[in-house]
Amino acid sequence: MFSKGQNHLWGRHLRQIFQGHTHLQRKDVARKLNDIRDIRNRIAHHEAIIHLDPNKVHQEILQITEWLSPDAAAWARGQCRLAHVCPAAPIIINGAVNSGVVMHI
Repeated sequence: MFSKGQNHLWGRHLRQIFQGHTHLQRKDVARKLNDIRDIRNRIAHHEAIIHLDPNKVHQEILQITEWLSPDAAAWARGQCRLAHVCPAAPIIINGAVNSGVVMHI
């Protein structure tokens, strides 16, 4: 729905679901959704995700949630327990530090 081929939907219909964020462009939303989908696919296909930065991934998901609904994002932040299970320092395996996920911010 957010691909370039569906650009005609953006102006009349899809922009309305991001009412509080008039500065957003279709390509910005598409990029964020593609990044999240890529991470989801890695997990679904049992690919290694140890190199990903869970905090950065979480922030990306919260940002698009905020674009859709500030109330939902606030609720999600209040329910989040990521800080309890995710280390603040990088994970080092065989001398290599997790590089973090490459996100288009």
